[in-house]
Amino acid sequence: MIQRDRSVVSAPRALTASDGPGRKQRAAVEKWIQGGRKKKRPSLDAYKAADVSVALERLFDRKCAYCESLYVTTQPIDVEHWRPKAEVNVEGPQKTRYGYEWLAAEWTNLLPSCIDCNRARNQVVLLPGETGAVETRVSGKANQFPLFEEAKRLAGPASPDSEDPCLLDPCIDDGKTHLRFLENGVVRPRDEEGTKDSQAQRRRRRAMDSIRVYALNRRALVDARREQRIILGTRFELIRALIRIETQVRSAAGTKILRKAADEIQTLIEHEVHQLLGLARPDRPYALMTGQFVAEFLETIGRS
Repeated sequence: MIQRDRSVVSAPRALTASDGPGRKQRAAVEKWIQGGRKKKRPSLDAYKAADVSVALERLFDRKCAYCESLYVTTQPIDVEHWRPKAEVNVEGPQKTRYGYEWLAAEWTNLLPSCIDCNRARNQVVLLPGETGAVETRVSGKANQFPLFEEAKRLAGPASPDSEDPCLLDPCIDDGKTHLRFLENGVVRPRDEEGTKDSQAQRRRRRAMDSIRVYALNRRALVDARREQRIILGTRFELIRALIRIETQVRSAAGTKILRKAADEIQTLIEHEVHQLLGLARPDRPYALMTGQFVAEFLETIGRS
């Protein structure tokens, strides 16, 4: 979940133009809410305008905002509402309540998602712990949007800043401070269980809820991340081998030919490190995980 800066992409005119469908829809929705939501709800489809999906794909390099899978090769974009537009699942006997209809066409509430992260579907999910146990259950964000304090959930148009979401927002939160990936492709909270620090407890809660709600440990996704980790491991070993050879050749470099050979190996090492860093670019699949392992590897060999 690489953090993205919305300011690098212009907000779609369909949502921002004064005479566009987004502004018209919001006005109609606010009037409907003021009337007590008694009449038929206005349409909430302004987000389906073509320039919305184009802008989101540019912002996230055609990757899912949550799991970082490159969905474009296998499925169309799901334009996801971070705060659910129509209804929200809540704890207690009520179970569901009205959604954030007034944010249905707000640029800051929209994200690109793959089907498995966005929709409630039966999926095989790895259970917490080190046993590798799995279960099939309904997973995917759908209408989930947990808050630290349910009593503060907005009932109508107001600043969202008054809420305290338990989920990570890919355009606000840095995944590196909340998530840590294991060698087998599983993702866990970065903060350890049982920590006493209140801020660490808060980060851990947000990480755990995000992993659960976005289905970030579904088996197919974990398998894909594990394959990426294997590829990284192969490149790590190649670089380590080149470093050993370069050290040996340079220590025995009594001739111009050997010194030149050592320099060429050094250039090759630098090239391989550059290629490795390229795998962690924001536009590459699973860039957050890749960046974590690449940074740890480069630290072990004393390079940056």
